[in-house]
Amino acid sequence: MEPIKIKINSWHVQHVLHFCENAAAMANNPNAADDLIVLAEYSPKMRTVYYSKGLKGKKLSTVSIPVSIARIIHRRWQQGKVTQEMQEILSAIDYELTARNLKPDPSKCRIDF
Repeated sequence: MEPIKIKINSWHVQHVLHFCENAAAMANNPNAADDLIVLAEYSPKMRTVYYSKGLKGKKLSTVSIPVSIARIIHRRWQQGKVTQEMQEILSAIDYELTARNLKPDPSKCRIDF
């Protein structure tokens, strides 16, 4: 499946990276949800994206995110408190998932975080 491509700036990437790193910290628990483990495995890749693109401030850059990661972020961020930057990422992910008819049904989602 083709990854989704969204235009985000350095602050947006920082939020995704922070979210993945927090998931990685919790994924060591043997009872961790599967999506936490997936986010933990993606954390080094997001760190590489953040440092290799040389993003600065509001400069936009196109970032590819696997559909599985995008759906996990979309589901988890829709059911929690989000900042303005997180809402901007959520909107971009929502647009791409809707365009591909891959948007998860919120009534069937559960939270283990």
